[in-house]
Amino acid sequence: EAGYKTAQSFTRAFYKETGIYPSYFLKRLKAGS
Repeated sequence: EAGYKTAQSFTRAFYKETGIYPSYFLKRLKAGS
């Protein structure tokens, strides 16, 4: 946890900043593209 109370609030903040969802981002990261 990086200072977020819940995974949901992290997801919201991440999406707000990047325009993508963390799960999608991590999937792309693992795919190496």
